[in-house]
Amino acid sequence: MNYHVPSQTSRVIDFLRFPLIVGIVAIHAWSATAFPADYTANLIIQFFRSEICRIFVPLFFAISGYLFFVRYDGGTSDFYKRQWRRRLFTLLVPYLLWNLIAWGFEALKMVPPFDSLFPNVKPIPFNPESIWRVFWGYSTEISRTYFYEPSYVPLDFPLWFIRDLMVIVLFTPLIALCLKKRRGIISLAILMVLFAGGLWPSFFQVQSTGVVFFCLGAYFSINRKDPLAFTSRFGGKKLLLPGILWLCLALTDLFFAPSYIADRCHGLEIILGTPLVAAVVSEIVSRGKSIPSLLANTSFIVFAYHGLICIQVIKILEGIIHPSATISIITLYFLTILSLTAGGVILYYLLKVCPPALRLLTGDRVISGKSCQSAPTS
Repeated sequence: MNYHVPSQTSRVIDFLRFPLIVGIVAIHAWSATAFPADYTANLIIQFFRSEICRIFVPLFFAISGYLFFVRYDGGTSDFYKRQWRRRLFTLLVPYLLWNLIAWGFEALKMVPPFDSLFPNVKPIPFNPESIWRVFWGYSTEISRTYFYEPSYVPLDFPLWFIRDLMVIVLFTPLIALCLKKRRGIISLAILMVLFAGGLWPSFFQVQSTGVVFFCLGAYFSINRKDPLAFTSRFGGKKLLLPGILWLCLALTDLFFAPSYIADRCHGLEIILGTPLVAAVVSEIVSRGKSIPSLLANTSFIVFAYHGLICIQVIKILEGIIHPSATISIITLYFLTILSLTAGGVILYYLLKVCPPALRLLTGDRVISGKSCQSAPTS
């Protein structure tokens, strides 16, 4: 069965990549120990990073699921072998390399003169337990038991997305079986209920977010449906009512967290927010707007590298700005996002001097002006 990504959908996916990555940077560009306590500043920052930007990771999983099954042929063994073989290079190779780089960064912190800058860093012993933690997961030790956040992350912590995606991809034959035709609607409804209700069982630290939204994206391509045909229901003036509902859910989560009701509202706002974001971007793209390839091509490098230096950048900027007032704290936050993003863009173009290294570190991701299929997120 031949199926091609509709041109508008392709443009929307290409448009989303870089802004979504910047949103992920925004989630991590904050530290409770580095930012002074200020109610107004904290409210603004947390609304941006914890309510708006938290929608972006589920969107990436949905795009990955959609693109995985774009060339779905009914489920032959050749299809899965071809897709799994491809993911060895696009997922596993950069995942291993970036975590090795992160391990090297940790070792470098104990070498003079850097050791004086990082007095509390402990060496990572070379043993099976440590190797498992580096490449699979350290406990995040977050104070809030938060159902929608990963409790274990690899050493290069943003790459938990890649780790979860690799596990999910292994189960794609089962996913396809569950999502075909009418049973796909039933399966998605069950997954959404489990997600919104916080009832998802944890398997090998794989989060519900990845499974639920990968399946959501996969449903459309498996059944040869255009996702924008669904999100168009939220377009134009129709955005107002679901937009107000999303805002109510987001504010409830913001003001009542941590609590059971806040967690449930957070799950519902993500479910509602994903089609809303797609609908808004579709409106923007339909007016001829696009993200320059000079930025779009850098997305994966920005994503993979920023976790390595995030805390250091915050501390450097904190020492320059000396935040105390509301405006200076907000400035520190958004300047951190800008610095980390700009650093990733610069790193990408420095790596272009050595194309083989760039191919390995990005999984050979390139944005094509012709089709998003040439630049898979999965």
